[in-house]
Order: sequence, then C-alpha cells, then structure tokens
Amino acid sequence: MRSHVRTLAFLQLAHGGVLMLISIATVVFFGALSSYVASHERGGADELVPTAPMIAAVGQMFAAIAGVLSIPRIIAGWGLWRLRPWAKTLGLVIATLGLVDFPVGTATGGYTYWVLSHADTRALFEGGREPPPLPLDYLYPDENPPE
Repeated sequence: MRSHVRTLAFLQLAHGGVLMLISIATVVFFGALSSYVASHERGGADELVPTAPMIAAVGQMFAAIAGVLSIPRIIAGWGLWRLRPWAKTLGLVIATLGLVDFPVGTATGGYTYWVLSHADTRALFEGGREPPPLPLDYLYPDENPPE
C-alpha cells in the first residue's frame, strides 16, 4: 500500500500545483485583459465606464479561489508523502470536498477513499511500516505456491 499512498501524494501535489498555476495564469490573463479594455474604452467625461476594474476584480476573485483551494492539496500531498497521521484526515476531507469536481476530483476522491480507508494503510500511518505479507501457505493451503 505504500506505493498507493505515494501515488496519492503525487496526485495531490500535482493537482494542487496545477491549481496554483491556474491561479497565477488567471491573474496574468485578467490583468492583461483589463489593461486592454481600459486602454480601448470610449466614454466622455460624463460617462463612467467601470468595465476594466470589474474585469480585474473578477479575475482576482477567481485567482484567489484557485489559490486557496490549492494550498490544502499541496499540504496534504506533502503529509501523505511523509506518512504523517494528520495527512490522512486532511486527505479524506479534501477528497470529500473534491467529489463534486467532476471528473478529476471524483476519480481522485474515490481513489483517496480506497487508499486511505484500507487496513494496510491504517497500519502504515500508525507504525510507519507496512504489515508483513500473508504467508503463502495461508493463501494456498492445499497446493504448492506458484513459482
């Protein structure tokens, strides 16, 4: 299960990193767009055309939301990579909230629940080691194990 926890940690880090990049790209795009609109607005002294500031405000709002949503994912990914017990709880909370983010969040959330609710994962986070594998004679009681 250690490999699944590592994969989950990588997915959380990657998803958080992509959200952070989207946040930065949103700031740049909406800043450039509002500058363009401000330089091409036509209006007399009597007219107040607040288009450019509204575009900038909407862009900053979207960027802030994406940035705030990326931080817990990055923290959870780091904690899962380091097998910190608190990261398991944070990962499950993020998975619950991310289930509505179809299709990536739904798939990642399902995988997160499967990995973090497994008994071997529980032992991995409590002791830092995986439980020993089952002996082959338990799996194959009446025959010789395959080679």
